[in-house]
Amino acid sequence: MTERQPGYTRLVFGFAAGSGSDRLLAEAAEIASWLGLELLAMTVEDEAVATLGAHPGAAWLSRSGAPQPPGISEAMARETRTATSALRRRLEHEAARVKLTWSFQTLRGSAETVIAQTVRQSDIVVYCEPPSPLERDAFPERNLWRAVERSPGAALYRPGRPLPNRSGVVAVTASGASRAPVEAVAQQLARATHEPLHHLAGIADWRALPQQWDHNPPRLIVLARGTMGLLDSDAIAQAARHLRVPLLVLEEAPQAV
Repeated sequence: MTERQPGYTRLVFGFAAGSGSDRLLAEAAEIASWLGLELLAMTVEDEAVATLGAHPGAAWLSRSGAPQPPGISEAMARETRTATSALRRRLEHEAARVKLTWSFQTLRGSAETVIAQTVRQSDIVVYCEPPSPLERDAFPERNLWRAVERSPGAALYRPGRPLPNRSGVVAVTASGASRAPVEAVAQQLARATHEPLHHLAGIADWRALPQQWDHNPPRLIVLARGTMGLLDSDAIAQAARHLRVPLLVLEEAPQAV
């Protein structure tokens, strides 16, 4: 585990019961290790989803978007317990692999309420977008997306289908804006991965970014919210989905701890 990146303390990953895979959790653990952060994994048992599943005659949608038969609240509870247990085992394995400090929480409530109460300004929140539109539009996923959008921390948007064979870190800054927070995080990532760091400034449209790296897409792009017009989360998610590269979007830099 490397030296902690000033200002940030935790990488928060998980949320909906069953979210993530071994590969996604491994990526989150590596990024937390590179930035010297604690990894907090959570499962949120969303009361709205449980209520929908228990409603007589209701057909609910799981996080995968697959239709399920009505009257399956007990089956949902079993699925949640199984997914929670599996996530904890994966977390323990990955944390040991990269020598990472970690914690695990299972919380009940709406995703928006739980995340608002748990996530701090000094956190980086991971959002792993499902690969298919059906999954993205499923009821639990929409709740999760709104919760991440409103959280006070920085956000790491991982597209559902990232490009393979990515290497290097790109720091994108706006003309006239403070470059220090973005460059500090990008430099830490580049040092930890032993990969090149590229600085890009004054680019007005994110669609022009692929011209900057040609056939060598970066592992990660670091930028501040508002750079290249990326203000709201829908626009940021669209950019990550189109570029097929994770975006680490910083809000106002938190105070160093």
